[in-house]
Amino acid sequence: MAEVKDTIPANRRVFFANAVVTLASFQYGVDFGLIGGLQAMKGFLQVFGFEAPNTPSGWNLTTERQQLISSLMTLGAFLSSGGAGFLAIKLGRRHCLWLACILCCISNIIMMTTEHIIVLYVGRFINGLANGLFMTFAQLYIQESSPAKYRGLFLTAFQFGTSFVSISYFFLKSRN
Repeated sequence: MAEVKDTIPANRRVFFANAVVTLASFQYGVDFGLIGGLQAMKGFLQVFGFEAPNTPSGWNLTTERQQLISSLMTLGAFLSSGGAGFLAIKLGRRHCLWLACILCCISNIIMMTTEHIIVLYVGRFINGLANGLFMTFAQLYIQESSPAKYRGLFLTAFQFGTSFVSISYFFLKSRN
């Protein structure tokens, strides 16, 4: 019987696959970290906000719009992660990751091209569906495909990705 190598070079394909799947956590972190800064940009405010002469930029966004832009993504993530088990039974984890990629692309196209607030809300909700699938199935994929010796390393990298990107955006925004 051939001896199974438990070294990094022997598992390079697993390392590469899990490195790619770990990028799902960066998507989630980017979304949470970036949206607050985008809502403060003058161009964004001119399209989705209202004139407010008393503010430094001369524009503002209603509290309701701010809350919906943020919370619709969270609602989508909640719903898709809640239904992920049923989706996994039907499609499998790898196809669910592809579905998340497709939904993410669709949502980003919607959000980048619209000038209508309702369409932006729809884009945010679809983005949430994608993020819920990313966070559920990326972790599951990592857990199932990793050798036991490296599983903790890969899952740590996944969590680190979410936290690192979110906090990086926080510090970048606070410098401006």
